[in-house]
Amino acid sequence: MADNFDKSAILGSFLDEVDAYIPDIEAHLDQLQQVPDDETAIEEAYRRTHTIYGSAAMMEFNGLAQIAQGMETILDDALERRATLDQATIALCVVRVVGWRALRS
Repeated sequence: MADNFDKSAILGSFLDEVDAYIPDIEAHLDQLQQVPDDETAIEEAYRRTHTIYGSAAMMEFNGLAQIAQGMETILDDALERRATLDQATIALCVVRVVGWRALRS
């Protein structure tokens, strides 16, 4: 990261983005609890999680970045069919979103 990068200039936008994506991710996880192989729900949750991960890493919010990276890996494995989403794994993702909310508070 460049030494002259002013994170405070985009902090508000970053937080707004996270706040907007959390309910979307929760909705997709709710859908996955009903239909664990819903590829659209997996893709949409993955895309939003990936964005949060990248943005959090850029902003050097390491806790949020680590939480998002773990969830991104789970969703990527499901998308690439390296693993299936079972109820316990989906519940882990829900717990991660709760963790995001706690970090945001």
